[in-house]
Amino acid sequence: MRAPFLLAAFGLLPLVACGGSPPPTPPSQGVYGHLTLGGGDTLFSGGSSPASGEKVCAADASLAANDPAPTCTTSDANGNYTIELALGSYVVCWRGGCDKCVSTIGAQSRVRRDATSGQAGAVFTSCP
Repeated sequence: MRAPFLLAAFGLLPLVACGGSPPPTPPSQGVYGHLTLGGGDTLFSGGSSPASGEKVCAADASLAANDPAPTCTTSDANGNYTIELALGSYVVCWRGGCDKCVSTIGAQSRVRRDATSGQAGAVFTSCP
């Protein structure tokens, strides 16, 4: 019984020692992801850093940035966010830019959308 525990404990050491942050927690139904500030960002210079305390929203895909009532949250200390959503089609918006990929949320579906902010604004990962 000790061997699996020891392997698990030592297997986590490299993650902790390297300063790794936990991955974002998926919602039961909705969108989630990780936000980073990249080099050249007006709030952060050099390298990349988790974008903590950032407002991120899921907007109706047909309205995007013009959605009058998007569902929003604030990223945690690690730059992670989770937004629970009803069935529908959404785009994730952050720092004045909206994702070009439409996330269609069906029953129990989860879509991960990560983004980095730089001089040109938010840049989202490639569409899944």
